[in-house]
Amino acid sequence: KWVAVLGLIAVLLAATGWQAVLFLERERNVEKLLAEHISPLVGGSFDVKRVRLGFLSAYLSDVQLELPLNALTIRVSDIKIGFSLLKLLRGSGDFSKSISKIILIKPSIQLRLADSLPAQPMSTSSPSSLSMDAAKDFPIDLVLVDGGKVVFIDRAGQEFPLGDDLDGTLRQDSVGVSLKMVGNLASHSRNMTISGMLPRHRGRNTVSVRITRARVARPLDLKAVVIDRGILDGECTLDFPHHLTVSNLNLRGWLSIENGRCSLAVAPRPLTNINVMLSAAGTVVTIDSLRGSYTSLDVRAGGRWDFAGRDSMVLSATVSGVKPSLLLDS
Repeated sequence: KWVAVLGLIAVLLAATGWQAVLFLERERNVEKLLAEHISPLVGGSFDVKRVRLGFLSAYLSDVQLELPLNALTIRVSDIKIGFSLLKLLRGSGDFSKSISKIILIKPSIQLRLADSLPAQPMSTSSPSSLSMDAAKDFPIDLVLVDGGKVVFIDRAGQEFPLGDDLDGTLRQDSVGVSLKMVGNLASHSRNMTISGMLPRHRGRNTVSVRITRARVARPLDLKAVVIDRGILDGECTLDFPHHLTVSNLNLRGWLSIENGRCSLAVAPRPLTNINVMLSAAGTVVTIDSLRGSYTSLDVRAGGRWDFAGRDSMVLSATVSGVKPSLLLDS
């Protein structure tokens, strides 16, 4: 008896949901309708060119959306939205109140470095996450990330990859926005984690990256250096206020490269058999040790780079295995 009642309820719910889908499909301005409901929730403009509807879901393509989260910016072009039938019925068809799940498909999360603070003074409250008024009405506190990437953009506008194929969450609460993602960096193994906290009010943002014995399987392009072989291991934490500049960030951590190979923009041949240990403190990155081979030469080097100043790199190197006859011939 109870089975029949439950079955009848399920059929009624399914029929109601299907009628909602049919209604949406008949609505010629469904893209505009979704944009009108979602734009206030993200505290800015939201535009979508194409929508593909499913059962209690919508796949938004060619989306134009940017979410500014302090020094982080999330750019996304595809979003999947899940709707709750119960919330849809309770809200009398209000899309904004019926959203149960939001998935950002292959978003680009950008961490941008500026030369200095903006001319306008910063307010006492942070723009992290959504605006305070919009956040109170936001239907969910958890946004999923599917296949995202994180890049660091320096003062010249060059992009440096920090992570690829990232899956995880962006969670919002009264404190701020926390993020946690798992992916890879130049590797096929998912042995990289990125976590962080972007506080809602005044305070320092924190982003941490952990790489666990990641074997390089595809080139890691760092502009002047391209690493195409080796094992990466290390962890690093970056904390900064609401606007990231070269003078207000605090970097700490370490990175090692074992049995690596890299190409240099200033050298015609690659460095091989590289073993490197780097450490970071404040704005200074130190090459604690570097040993490798260049053709038949044995190379050892050390140095430091303070990226808060321009051209502030000090590097010392020792080369052994040089044949005097080659020098005389040249």
